[in-house]
Amino acid sequence: MDHLFTADMIMDGDLGMLFLYDWLIPLDLRNGHGWIVRNPDAGPAPRATLSTKGSP
Repeated sequence: MDHLFTADMIMDGDLGMLFLYDWLIPLDLRNGHGWIVRNPDAGPAPRATLSTKGSP
């Protein structure tokens, strides 16, 4: 299974991409329910594609 990593994803809340990579969050919008379950296919977390260090 291939994984997609989108560094510029906009999220409303305090969840980060690494959290979303490790966990699946199915939502039942009709009934107002949600679940958080560990992603069995997650494997090692993806590495960031952008440098986190400032410019020299």
